[in-house]
Amino acid sequence: MDDHAAGWANRLVGNEAGAPLLELLWGGARVGVMKGGFVAVTGAPVKASVPLWRAVAVKAGRVLEFAPGNNGVWIYVAFGMKDGGCAAWSEVRDYSAPPVIRVWPGPQREMFSDEYFEPEWIVTPQSNRVGYRLAGEPLKFEKRELLSEPVRVGTIQVPENGLPIVTMRDRPTMGGYPKLGVVEPADSSWLAQCRAGQKIRFVAAKVSSQDSSWPRTHVRGYNQNEFGHQL
Repeated sequence: MDDHAAGWANRLVGNEAGAPLLELLWGGARVGVMKGGFVAVTGAPVKASVPLWRAVAVKAGRVLEFAPGNNGVWIYVAFGMKDGGCAAWSEVRDYSAPPVIRVWPGPQREMFSDEYFEPEWIVTPQSNRVGYRLAGEPLKFEKRELLSEPVRVGTIQVPENGLPIVTMRDRPTMGGYPKLGVVEPADSSWLAQCRAGQKIRFVAAKVSSQDSSWPRTHVRGYNQNEFGHQL
């Protein structure tokens, strides 16, 4: 869910950023160490039996304990054989204060006005790995019959009730609701760590010559005429 925190957990113990690791929800877990090495815990600031955001030497038989913290949702535990030190403070995020989430236009962007970017939205308890449902003033839009299309991580779909759903890592492959936009990939991890009741805001993303964080091919990938070449 949070590839920023997951990537750092792996790097701190000498693994590739995308290597398999353990993802925990909230905390309240006990994890046994089967082999000596190094462990790194990142993500939500849980109360843990090891320091967070740094590599820690562990021996076989040790039990790591995690209790829920005050903010954030997802915790990452990586095991490896190298001591990668600790993450820079600039990489340790305060999940209680997410930045404004950037949004790129979706295929049905023209069906909506810019009012989507004005209010705060609230993450609801009906949020999970499939999608985060948002509460707020329902959006008004031109209703029309649409064909189902592929959806990406971060796709913002708007059902008939006007309340957006942001698709997450376990999203369906297809969706028939109007797609207002797609969350900037670098911001998806911020959204994933938002708890129910947390407020977020959106802003229209912009591409500049100095900003290469968003692959241009992803913007083109939401053109229906090019889907066959993208999948």
